[in-house]
Amino acid sequence: MKKLGSLLGDSEDIAARKQAASAAFNDMQKMWIRGKKISLKKRIQLYNALVKSILIYNAGCWGITRTEEERIDAFHRNQLRKVCRDSRLKNHQIYKLSSFKLSEEIRRARYRMWGHALRLEESAPAQKAMQYYFEDSEKLKKFKGQPRMTIAELLNKEIKEAANQFEECKQVTESFSTLNDLNKLRKFAKDKEAWSKYSELLSKSAQVCRSKSPQGRSTSADGSA
Repeated sequence: MKKLGSLLGDSEDIAARKQAASAAFNDMQKMWIRGKKISLKKRIQLYNALVKSILIYNAGCWGITRTEEERIDAFHRNQLRKVCRDSRLKNHQIYKLSSFKLSEEIRRARYRMWGHALRLEESAPAQKAMQYYFEDSEKLKKFKGQPRMTIAELLNKEIKEAANQFEECKQVTESFSTLNDLNKLRKFAKDKEAWSKYSELLSKSAQVCRSKSPQGRSTSADGSA
């Protein structure tokens, strides 16, 4: 479900999003970051509307690694420090302004997008793509070059993590690796309220797993604790 204006490679698309967001940020800097009459609240609102929206465009379709999550979170924090005109702000102070890490917003967008795709008619391109992925999975895995994280592999990983932590998630499915798993999720996603609760548990599980990982405990990419 790539949107118009997105690149097919996730890493390439993330790099392009950062570049486009930086350009938008620089245009805004000329207008208001250097000014004195615009309140911090208004600056944050402008940033969210005119820069962050560019940065996370189509983010729900990314198969993003933990390293890429850290980098995009650091990029987002550095921009917010400039908006606040304070390079010494700690991460927890920044997230009081932003509510969530950008990686958490991306994760929530991923589950919303996926739930929508699962509820589409079977003739929809997104449904056909998921069907083909599992019907011809062996063929799809035989590509040349360094393996990349795909959104299907990422979802499978996060579903397995959630099933190990929450019995409610385990009852839905323990993986996303077969056509049977796909059909289970298609049926389950039809209940939007149940899917919303399931998505929250997936997000909570992913957040816990990242905080426990060696990378999640290390110093962040922007050098702040």
